[in-house]
Amino acid sequence: SRKAMQQVLFHWCKANNPAKDASESYRQGMNELAAVLYFAVRSGEFSGASSPAADLCGSAHSEADTFALFSSLMEAGLRDMFAVEKGARKIPVKSPIGELPPTRALGPPERGRPQSAILARCSFIF
Repeated sequence: SRKAMQQVLFHWCKANNPAKDASESYRQGMNELAAVLYFAVRSGEFSGASSPAADLCGSAHSEADTFALFSSLMEAGLRDMFAVEKGARKIPVKSPIGELPPTRALGPPERGRPQSAILARCSFIF
């Protein structure tokens, strides 16, 4: 549910950025990762009679399971994709076909705000 995903994201952001407001560490796109994980957890729920499988894979722990998976996924390498860059790159990007222009030249005009790594990469597409 929406509330469960909000809780997962809020607690992850609060745990990984305790000095600031949780809303400052949330980045666009995290909700989509959490939604896929929540869907996978809910799809794999055990709905049989009370047993060890029901205790481990029941609906009572879906939110906690989603949080654990989301935390592991972020720590496995996706966290850097959501990091905010403090400024534009001044050095051209190295490419197998030669030098490319600076990333800012291809992206939207600078608005004075830091840009996440994933949004900087998307500027090559649009």
